[in-house]
Amino acid sequence: MHCSPEIYFSNPETMHDTILLQQAAEIKVPVLILHGRQDVIIPVTEMIHTIGVMQAARVVLLEKCGHSPFIEQPECAAGEFFGFLKAHGY
Repeated sequence: MHCSPEIYFSNPETMHDTILLQQAAEIKVPVLILHGRQDVIIPVTEMIHTIGVMQAARVVLLEKCGHSPFIEQPECAAGEFFGFLKAHGY
């Protein structure tokens, strides 16, 4: 809600036209995917495609969480994030 009105209103119209699965499959660095099971903007059923091409990614599906894990479950999201960084030497 803090983005410009133009971005807020045009993003839903254009995001479905942009498919980056091929580019995502080429990512070779460690990736953490935090996703809320109750996300209505990008449902888990839509994330299956992304998760499928990023097989080396660490995927964390957060219960009772929607589209904004760092806002809805900040302690859990931060714990996953910092744990991921530590596991990769950061």
